[in-house]
Amino acid sequence: RHLLWGGGAEEAGARDRPSVLAAALEALLGAAFLAHGYPAVRDLVEKLFLEEIERYAQKTPDYKSLLQEWVQAQFGGLPEYRVVAEEGPEHKKVFTVEARAGGMRALGRGRSKKEAEQAAAKRLYLSLAELSETGD
Repeated sequence: RHLLWGGGAEEAGARDRPSVLAAALEALLGAAFLAHGYPAVRDLVEKLFLEEIERYAQKTPDYKSLLQEWVQAQFGGLPEYRVVAEEGPEHKKVFTVEARAGGMRALGRGRSKKEAEQAAAKRLYLSLAELSETGD
């Protein structure tokens, strides 16, 4: 609605192609960053997308909570988490966390300990749920 398209792009259906729209948004945000700095771009992104981000966040399962509820119901205990590795420089650290419950374990990686715990919880939860479905 607010992009000026050339005739060839319009005829090629660029208006409806997510990759083209994503590239245009990236260019817009990059230009705003260069002209006004990070705080202005952050405010712009929040203004444009905050509702969508919050809606998505509500749809994304919290696997740590799901795993905890499932483990309590099945085994009467709590899952355990421990950091097994930290890699990379301080500004780009990657964590590996092990989640344990019900005699099983799973590893997860992430840019923060919390993200790695969620990844490990997801893998363990899905593995335990699959085992309970198959009866193994």
